[in-house]
Amino acid sequence: MKNNFLHLYFIDNTKNEYESKLDKILQENYSTKLIRCHTGKPYLQNSTFGISLSHSNKFTAVLVSSSTEIGVDIEAIQPLENISTLSLFDQDEQNYLKKVEGKNFLETAYVLWTLKESYFKVFGK
Repeated sequence: MKNNFLHLYFIDNTKNEYESKLDKILQENYSTKLIRCHTGKPYLQNSTFGISLSHSNKFTAVLVSSSTEIGVDIEAIQPLENISTLSLFDQDEQNYLKKVEGKNFLETAYVLWTLKESYFKVFGK
């Protein structure tokens, strides 16, 4: 039976040192390093493990899995005047969000957006 795993790391990026921290995590825990293909998508050198990265504000999320098809997304929640929220969603999602009020709208919009981004990273659509 295959040993499945899913590991999530959060790296504080306040000193812009995330790459060296990520290199250390990958070398110590998986004996590999991060490579990017021609499209910029990350993968692990000489490994069957999957990796997904997301950056937001001062943090980087790193998801490593025994599956090669994974995706992660994080977003710093910003006030609505800093994002054009509804244009990020299809019509059904917009209709759903129009029913959500107040602070719940902002949180719901970000949850939906990060789920969509993670899905896109896995399936590309």
